[in-house]
Amino acid sequence: MATKSYLKAVFGFEPIDDQPFLADTLFASEALALEHAKSGVSAYPGKIISVKVGNDYKVYQIISTGASGSIRVLGDSSDITNITQEIANLQSYVDGSINRLQTTINNNKVNIDASITSIKTDITNLRNTVTNNKTEIDGSISSIKTDITNLRTTVTNNKSEIDGSISSIKTELNNLKTTVSNNKTEVDGSISSIKTNVTNLSNTVISNKTNTDASISEIKERLDSTQGNLDWIAIDLSLIHI
Repeated sequence: MATKSYLKAVFGFEPIDDQPFLADTLFASEALALEHAKSGVSAYPGKIISVKVGNDYKVYQIISTGASGSIRVLGDSSDITNITQEIANLQSYVDGSINRLQTTINNNKVNIDASITSIKTDITNLRNTVTNNKTEIDGSISSIKTDITNLRTTVTNNKSEIDGSISSIKTELNNLKTTVSNNKTEVDGSISSIKTNVTNLSNTVISNKTNTDASISEIKERLDSTQGNLDWIAIDLSLIHI
């Protein structure tokens, strides 16, 4: 049998007459029902059908299909016995499951109660810890605020001192600039005077050198003349001795 897919519907069906909703679910005799199980295209094992027996209808179930197809009546004595046994077994299973579940619930309740008690204790301890931490934090915040206020006062005082120092330094710098400017003017004047004196001194040296050179030349001439006179005197003296 090929596997087929099914359509998932979000709506229902409502019959409009007293006829079966599906075909091949109501048969006029057991023979027709058996024939359907053997050759019907819509027959399948487990299918529930209704069969007319005399003036009544009985519920049948298709056991197998094909050439060896078979059907059986649902609700006979053997079925009732089996169903009764199954119900008893199911009841026993359900009772046992309920007892085990009740035991598990009771055990879980004990464990849950213990856990709740432990959690409550932890919550109480945590609340105390939070309260203590809040007290410490409040104290720390108050101390920090005081430190910040003191620091702000110190910064303000330091700023005033720094502003005064900066003003004093600016005044000293201005005075120093004035002094440097005045000194530069004096130095420039001194340098100009020195240059003038050096120029005059150089001119004087040059003039003195010129005069000196002339005097030396005149002295040489005189020495040369005196040397000549001395030579003549020496000649005269030599002639006298002769």
